[in-house]
Amino acid sequence: MKIKRLSSAQLMALFLIGIAFVIVGVFGSAIPSYITTMIGFNFSAILFILLGVFLRSEEENPEILTTPVLWFLRVIIFGFATIQLILFFPFWQDLSRYLNKQYEVLEGYPSNVDYDPGGWSKNDHPTLYLTIDEKELLVDLYPENPEELYEKYIRIEYLPKTEWIVSIDVR
Repeated sequence: MKIKRLSSAQLMALFLIGIAFVIVGVFGSAIPSYITTMIGFNFSAILFILLGVFLRSEEENPEILTTPVLWFLRVIIFGFATIQLILFFPFWQDLSRYLNKQYEVLEGYPSNVDYDPGGWSKNDHPTLYLTIDEKELLVDLYPENPEELYEKYIRIEYLPKTEWIVSIDVR
């Protein structure tokens, strides 16, 4: 069985679709949406693997992609896809818990509140880490006075592998 070779236009389309899924994953993590993030990054990794499999030199212009350059590009593409799959494997582990709404629950008064208001850059967002029962989680809360959180009872539902926070209740 001979594998059909893809044209350069098809390879470019595969590459652009892979980049599009990376963008979907980035937007998914910024929105935040668990499913969008997981699907975006994992499907982009799969598309990059396909790109590496189908990448070939052009017969009509072989000096563009010589064999060493071709294999170097394949190693880079497979390496990138492998890193993506390894980094986002915990999302697959948490998927069934997310779909069945079987979240871990952490509740109590914080023993430590670590708040960083962010830097001077517009892309440097504030971060807040809460420690409850010796478990530290990155929380999307932006209080005016973080010290007040020591006096608040907090209930957090999260996924255990990714520590993705599903809901947070501050009383």
